[in-house]
Amino acid sequence: MYTTPFLKELVDLRSQLSATRATADASVPSAQSTQFQCLALLGEIDEKNSSLKEHEVRVNRLGEQLDLLQKDLQARESSQKQLKDDVLRMEHDILQAIAKAGAIKDCELGKFLDEVSPKIFEKNNKLLIVKDEEKYPNLGTK
Repeated sequence: MYTTPFLKELVDLRSQLSATRATADASVPSAQSTQFQCLALLGEIDEKNSSLKEHEVRVNRLGEQLDLLQKDLQARESSQKQLKDDVLRMEHDILQAIAKAGAIKDCELGKFLDEVSPKIFEKNNKLLIVKDEEKYPNLGTK
């Protein structure tokens, strides 16, 4: 008599075990599929990280090149200013020498400087632009 409730409980436990085993067996393919998806996503993440690192290196390199270009531009501007100042100083010295030598209004050299000076600046500016284009062909002109 005592065995009947235990037998019933044993049968119930076996039935629960069988149902649990069936559920576990059915879950295995789903778990494997999820695991494969996770591995594929990890691979994509690794590729993206590698691509980001490559882009970061390129951006850093471009930043360094930009810094060098800015330094070159500053040096060019300084050189151009110095050249302009030197030309103005020479013109001033020449005009003073002419003024001391005689009446500047009647002097052919004074008239010549009045006509040629703007042309010299224009020519020097064009030469500097050509040199810049030769040195930095991708920059273009302003």
